[in-house]
Amino acid sequence: MLDPDMRAILEQIGFDPMSGLAQAPLADALALVRNGPDPEPAKLIWRWEAIEIPASGGRIPARIYRPSPGVKPVALNFHGGGWVAGSVAKDDLRCQRLAMSSDCTVVSIDYRLAPEHPYPAGFEDCYDAMRWVAANEDKLGVDASRMAVSGASAGANLAAACAIRARDEGFSALALQLLLYPVIDGDLAYENDVHRREMAGGPYYLTRAAMNWFWRRYCPDASTRTDQYASPAHCGDLAGLAKATVIVAELDPLAAEGRAYAERLRAAGVLTDVFTIEGVVHGFATLGPDLSHTRRATDIMASALATLHARCSPEIYATEPRA
Repeated sequence: MLDPDMRAILEQIGFDPMSGLAQAPLADALALVRNGPDPEPAKLIWRWEAIEIPASGGRIPARIYRPSPGVKPVALNFHGGGWVAGSVAKDDLRCQRLAMSSDCTVVSIDYRLAPEHPYPAGFEDCYDAMRWVAANEDKLGVDASRMAVSGASAGANLAAACAIRARDEGFSALALQLLLYPVIDGDLAYENDVHRREMAGGPYYLTRAAMNWFWRRYCPDASTRTDQYASPAHCGDLAGLAKATVIVAELDPLAAEGRAYAERLRAAGVLTDVFTIEGVVHGFATLGPDLSHTRRATDIMASALATLHARCSPEIYATEPRA
């Protein structure tokens, strides 16, 4: 059942605001999903600063959020927006809250966006940024032996992909992946589940048609959707990945693929916790930053991230029984 506070937000912005993406000219569609000015930075933390990270595709803008003085574990944040929208500015409040609640430094990455820069450009930026932070921990004042990657939606897709590549390349510093309503499967293989949710009182914000539009912008060459770094569901072997916290939204058509990925991680021996936030839709943390459900999701992620202070203790870190 749709939460009343979530319903009030959707009544303001529309229950299916992206219904015209596929039919609209590309410029109009991009204007729709990239709408709205960037918010002013919040004032919750001790200090934040803007930097640029040198990478193979050019210099990557980023923000470093420091909750307090001292060397801290570090998490890289990759914003959502279907790989075509979003920015570090739009993720500012979530990053500040995550840094404050975990007492960890957060580095938020402004990766290149599609369709101007299709896959693998954004992914390469995120992975290059992760490796650069690790190589420059003394300069940045962070402890990169305790690293996490974090993201929401498309950002969670990028975080999951970075975790796979880190495993593939022997980058052992990555200890944790935080995946908030992740995009996992480029095949959109959970069509029946999507249809059921859209017909049972929906659609609720994100639809299969809209998700397919985002995928076509990110991977215009359909064959790349089966690349494991574009579509983590296509990774044949998940053993050896960093431990994971996966959070899905009950009324999200992508919830099934998020749960399925979490179960595959567990089956491969990866320490994984999965949580379902009931009564909310895909993107709830951005749509309603002050919702109680958003605070709960932030608390879950911060609880997992805070364990890095203990140098990645292998013990279970869930804040409630594993689902």
